[in-house]
Amino acid sequence: MVWFGVLAVLCLLVGAAAVRFRRAYRRLVDAPVTPRPQHEELSLYELAFLHGQGRRVVLTALSAMMLGGRLTAYGKEVTITGPVPRDEVEADVIEIIGLGPRWGVWDRMHRLSESASVDAIGDRMAGQGLVGSPTRCRVADAAFVTLHFWLWCTVAFTLVAAVFAALGDRAALIALATAVPVLAGGFLAQRHSEKWDPGVTEAGRRLMVPGQNDDGDRSVPRTNDDLSLYDVGCLGRVVYDGVLTGSLSNLHDALIAPPETWDDPPGLGGL
Repeated sequence: MVWFGVLAVLCLLVGAAAVRFRRAYRRLVDAPVTPRPQHEELSLYELAFLHGQGRRVVLTALSAMMLGGRLTAYGKEVTITGPVPRDEVEADVIEIIGLGPRWGVWDRMHRLSESASVDAIGDRMAGQGLVGSPTRCRVADAAFVTLHFWLWCTVAFTLVAAVFAALGDRAALIALATAVPVLAGGFLAQRHSEKWDPGVTEAGRRLMVPGQNDDGDRSVPRTNDDLSLYDVGCLGRVVYDGVLTGSLSNLHDALIAPPETWDDPPGLGGL
């Protein structure tokens, strides 16, 4: 009786996980695409997303806020001095970082890069066939992990059942015969799972070739602030290369997590 109870639970879990994964996968690969108008220029955040996904968008927003005088960085401390956001991404930055001096912003970068405003940029570009949808990719990833977990639980159950069946347990033999097709169906459900890509498509790569301004620097779309040519160049290096230099050096230092330190008391090899 125990064999059949365990089998029933595992079959239900594998079946539910397989259905969830196939739905997530179909929503991802069958998402409708409306090609971007040929002469529509990329926005600052769209250009950043093409070159570095959500994290690059966050770096661009933080950099633009600092160059616009609405954020400061000293040492490892970041302070938002302009609490009124200029766009949705800045609104999420202010909400997640907070208005007081904040130490340890690097711990919030993952949350910032998956904020609603950044996902909206990625999903909008995915609808134009330029990138893979970030939200749908994460849903498919989570469904895939769940399906894998229950599949391997069922594999373990099947191996145990095989041992008992070899010892003459008739119930284990019946359970084994039932678990095999469940496993086959579960592994079949995850087919093609390696084919989705949250990165840039071929159409998106064609838009990544940077234009140049009159000085020969890579052009950057209009920002929320009137920046000097030097600051525009600094922002361009963030957008295209993810490098914070020049006016953004302090922000670069503030976003780097300090190395882990290990207490090594005297007498145990310490100094």
